[in-house]
Amino acid sequence: MTDSVQQRIIDDVESSLLALINGTGDYATDLAQVYVSDGSAISNAEIPAVFLFPGADRLTEQRIGLDARRLELTFSLVLHGGESDWERRLRAFVADVQRALVADHARGDLAIDTIPEEDTVFEGADECETVEAEVKAAVVYRTQYGDPTTPM
Repeated sequence: MTDSVQQRIIDDVESSLLALINGTGDYATDLAQVYVSDGSAISNAEIPAVFLFPGADRLTEQRIGLDARRLELTFSLVLHGGESDWERRLRAFVADVQRALVADHARGDLAIDTIPEEDTVFEGADECETVEAEVKAAVVYRTQYGDPTTPM
């Protein structure tokens, strides 16, 4: 059975973020893990990490022969705290995730565009064990009318 275009986009985004692991490409951050959220807890040894939370997948337009959709994605970025430069490191991490998202904005011809929309660095303190930021993005894509497995 063929996966839906939505699932293939999520898999592609996950693969793009994996480029951050071990400094593949020109990124400032080395990730320990990329997770598509399943609700499990992680250990401190697995940080820094990105958690991908697929959100709403909205039908935005329906025409003869195609369905236009918008998939919302939220990324939670977690780094070790406890150092005075945590905010600078977290902002560099946010920039790396945004760059990884737009490196292939068409998600291997599955999508029309990938749009980083918003980022938030959460307040923390130098003594915090972990610090976090959030990046929100959307992927605009089309499928054949009534067939979520066929990209258009």
